[in-house]
This record gives sequence, C-alpha cells and structure tokens, in this order.
Amino acid sequence: MKAWKIFLSAPLMLMLLACLQGNASAADQTVTAGFEEGQEQHVTVNEDVNVDGEINAICVEAHAPENAEDKSASVVVNGNVTFTNEASASAVYVEGRNGNASAEISGDLSATSNGNINGVETWGHSYNGNGEASVTIGGSVTAESRSSNATGIDSDTGSVHVTGDVTAKGVSSAYGVESYSDNDITIGGNVKAEAETPTGMYAYSSTKSNIDVKGSISATGKYSTGLQLFSSEEATSSGGLSVTVENGIRATSTSTEADGRANGISFYNGGGKLMANINGDVEANSASGDAIGIKTDRTDGETGRNFGDGSSKILVHGNVISDGVGVALDTFGENTDVNVLVENEIKAKKVGVAINRTWFADDESETEPKLTVWKINLNDKGNAVEWGNSDFDNVSEDEEEGEQYKAKIIANFEKHIMYIIKVEQPSEGGTIKAVDKDGNALPKSFDFDVAHEGDKVILKANLAKGYKLIAAYNGEGEKVPLLKDKNGNYYIIVPKGGGVYLSVELKDTTKHHQSHNDDDIEFITDNLEAESQKNNDTEPVSIFFTTSGSGSEAPKTGDVSQVAPWIVISLVSVGGIAGLEINNKKNKFKK
Repeated sequence: MKAWKIFLSAPLMLMLLACLQGNASAADQTVTAGFEEGQEQHVTVNEDVNVDGEINAICVEAHAPENAEDKSASVVVNGNVTFTNEASASAVYVEGRNGNASAEISGDLSATSNGNINGVETWGHSYNGNGEASVTIGGSVTAESRSSNATGIDSDTGSVHVTGDVTAKGVSSAYGVESYSDNDITIGGNVKAEAETPTGMYAYSSTKSNIDVKGSISATGKYSTGLQLFSSEEATSSGGLSVTVENGIRATSTSTEADGRANGISFYNGGGKLMANINGDVEANSASGDAIGIKTDRTDGETGRNFGDGSSKILVHGNVISDGVGVALDTFGENTDVNVLVENEIKAKKVGVAINRTWFADDESETEPKLTVWKINLNDKGNAVEWGNSDFDNVSEDEEEGEQYKAKIIANFEKHIMYIIKVEQPSEGGTIKAVDKDGNALPKSFDFDVAHEGDKVILKANLAKGYKLIAAYNGEGEKVPLLKDKNGNYYIIVPKGGGVYLSVELKDTTKHHQSHNDDDIEFITDNLEAESQKNNDTEPVSIFFTTSGSGSEAPKTGDVSQVAPWIVISLVSVGGIAGLEINNKKNKFKK
C-alpha cells in the first residue's frame, strides 16, 4: 500500500469521528452512515451531492463491537457526486468491520484534489469473518490530482461495480484501479491512467480475487504499465487472481528519451495462481519495455523464504505488439508453471521473445515455460527468440562457455514453441484439416492444432462427390502454393516463426458449361414457347430464316460452335426460303 494512504486508513477512532461529522441530508455536506447506539443507519439522498473541502463526500462504516451481532449501514445517492479537496482524501469511503457497509450512486462520481485523491476506497475486514464493503456506481468514475497521485478505484477486500469508465489523472503517479486481496470488481467501460508513472490496473492477491473489465485498459506517461499483477503463495489454495479484459491493453510512453518505458502486462508470481484473459491486442509503445513481461520466483531474495509452487496463465486472443520486446520470460524456480497463449501474431521490433533466466532444465520438464502462438515476426537479425537482459549475462565466468550456454537455452526453448496451425475451410465442396507426417491428428494446446518448428504438416481433404482438389496454399493474404510429396500429399514444413495458414482451391467436375450458340438456341426455343402461349392452341406461330452467302456454309471440321445453328438453318431453308410453322407443345410441325 502506498505510504500516503496511512492518513486515510488511520486508527479507527479518527476515521469514525471523521465520518460522523456530518450524517447530513443536505447535498453540500458529507453524507454519512454508521452506528448510533447500536442502531443501523441507512441514508438516501434524492439529488446530486456536491462537497467541497471535506474529508469525504460519502462515508459509510459498519463497525459493530467485537463479538457483537453484525450490523449494516448504507448510503444511496440518486444523482451525481462531485468532490473537491485541497488535501489527501477519498471521495467515497466505505468500510465494513463486523458488518456490511455499502454505497450506491446512480450517476457519475468526480473527485479532484491538490493532494492525493481516491475516487473510491473500500475496506472489508472483520473480527469474525463477516465484514464486507461494497460500492456501486451507475455512471463513470474520475479522480484527478493537480499536484500528486490519483487513484480511481482503491479496493482492499471489497466489491466494486462501475457501469461506465474509470479514469485517473495524476502528476506523479496514477492508478485507474488498485485491487488488493479478496476483491470482486467489475468495470463496464474503459480503465485509463495518465501521469508520469501511470498504471492502468494494479492487482495483488493473497486470496481469491476476480476482476472483469468490459472495455480496455490503457496507461499513458513517461513510465507506463497497462496491467500489473502480483500473486503470492497464499492465493494458491483460495483460487488465486483472475483478470479478464474484453477489449485489449495499451501502454504508451510519452517520453522521446531513452529512459522512457512502456509495459503492456507485467506479471510477478511469488508462488500463487495468476490468470489473465485478454480479448483484443496487448500493445507497448516504447522501444524500452515489454508487451508482456512474466517474472516468477520461488524464493524471496531478501528473506530466503520459499514461496512454493505457482502457476501463471496469460491468454491473448489477439496480437502482441511492441516497439521493444514482445514476450519477456524470467522464470526462476523449476516448479513454477508458466503458460502463454497468443492467438495471432507477436509483432516486436526488438525481438519477439526474450528469455531471462538463471535456470533451465536439461530434460523436457512439464514446468518449463510454454508458449503457444500462431506467428512470431522475425527481427532484422532473423531471430524469433534471443537472450534477454544483460543482468543475466554472467551465467559463466568463461565468455565462450557463457555464450554456448545461452545458445543452448534459446535452442531448447525454440523447439518447444507450439505454433498454431490455422486452416481456412472452403466455401463448398468439402472440408480440410491438417495432420502430422503420419496422417495422425495434430497435438492440441488451448484447443488449437499445433506443431513445432521443422515439423511436416500434411493437408488432408474430405471432399464431396464431384469435387477435385486442384491446388493448396499457405499464407493469409499473399498465398504461396504448397509442395507435393512422393505420395501426392500437399504439405508444409513449419518455418521459423510459424505463421501457417492453409487453404485450398477446389473444382466441381460435375458442372457442364454450354457454348454461347447453345444458349442462343435455348433462348429462341424458350421464346417460341412463350409466344405460343399468347395464341390459341390451333393457331401456329411462323418463324422464317433466310440464308445467303457464307452464312449457309456448313461448319468446318472441328468447329463445333456452329453445328447447332447450321442444323437448324438446314432444316428450315430447303428450296431457299422455307416456312417453319410451330404450334404449341401439343401440335406437330405442318407440311
């Protein structure tokens, strides 16, 4: 917790006095709810609340004495809340201690201060396990500090649900959302942070926490981080930390100097469970930084305490984009499981994957870091994976031996990358799938067909009757024809960096295409029948053809395009000009 928050979470008596100063129904004073002589308090305000210069705009505390019966307190505001303060404060403060404390605002919450400012702060803790704090905002949350730090949502053991966006603007630092242990947080819109050192969302958990952002997360500043996650060993048994973001993550450094930095997602796993599920892209706009950085450690470097086993999963259903490193892995601890999915491409200017590690198993241990990706764009040196931070270069006192060691680690990691094999199904005529060199189904990772660099992948078709496979390709957009092996199978060898996207061209061999002159005859016949319908059944329709010059000549050998018209003309032109009388379909030709 940041040091400046000690003032806000001061001893119980100080905070209780602060909250009980108002309990006013007027919309320009702090609206409070607590306990008075053991009685519950529930306050409703049916107008906007505008508070200037107070410690809080809304203050709710449920503080039953130890071992006493739980109580509840609540504030409901049917309108907007605007809060202005010159010092450090929280616009909405909700604390449940042996009781349930809640605040509900139907509109927007706006908080501004010249000091440190929180839009919402929650605390839920108890003597007997029943303390709860919850906040519901029907609109958006904005917290702005003109001189220091700003946090939109600061939740320490609580439940927070915001319908709209959460925005924090600070000078030194800004956090869109800060979540500590045992939280349930839902943001219906986007989460944004702007400052010199902004973090879109920071989430720590030693117990179970769930966070769901329906929009995007973004951070803009000199040293920016989109999503920062930490989980300790205590979270292993309780379910761990789970974060879902529906519309991508972006971190942007505003500095043009070399010291600027942007990290899209920063993971630190101290032996707990971490899960991040991201729909959309993860992007880091800075030459220094990682789109995704994962660090795991089983041992505390200062105390030597063993954190225990842990697991980290990050699923990106989009692209990973970076001006620096795409995915950086620093995994220390042989029993710490790391599993990364990038459903589309890793596009990084420096390198797609950087490995920073002081340990790597010689065998194929299941706890080695796993990467599943469709494609890794190669850098200007033609590499998909490189050794990372120079802090880890001292792997050996002998320089040559050290370089050999690093090369071995890179080669070991590259051969284990699982590249997604994508298949574009034809619009008609059957289906296709990718199989291994022996014709067996490919292995799966996150329900995707995958293969390793250098593997032979064969295209297998299951065609409908009358369809023929005439060509097969690899590539999305620009398509490259596949080769055929000695058995007649179309195949591809998975290239360095992956990017396999298979498609086919099929031909329907049952279709017969008639010539232009055949179409003309059908057109004439159809029109003759239609014309006959306009007359009675006994009156014939006469069509006359005249022939002259070369037009009456029979078609030459091999010229089938003129056969049908020549036959018709021959039938109707005996004696120079012949009359052809046509009755409807019930009559015969008359002599």
